[in-house]
Amino acid sequence: MAQFAIDPRDTRRLYLGTARGRVPDWPSPGGAKGEMFPSEDGGNTWTKLGGGLPEFMESRVHVVTLDAAEPDNAYFGGGLPSGSRNPGIARDASVYHNDR
Repeated sequence: MAQFAIDPRDTRRLYLGTARGRVPDWPSPGGAKGEMFPSEDGGNTWTKLGGGLPEFMESRVHVVTLDAAEPDNAYFGGGLPSGSRNPGIARDASVYHNDR
């Protein structure tokens, strides 16, 4: 499952949020293994976003959005689906900010 956003000033700048594995496995230890990837070249190459994030998040990336007034400010939200068997397992569920 993936979520993405496109910079309205430069459509070659993309942000992609992902999760790995099967959805039923996400509530298990290790979680959804969420990751964020920006691209500056229309998706030809992607760089994994670090900046204090773990290698894999327990959360899946639910939403990616850019600040309409300042698209260099990217926000993404992580968590697990509300119907998951144990929604509290994603200890890193939160809203994150990345500025360029």
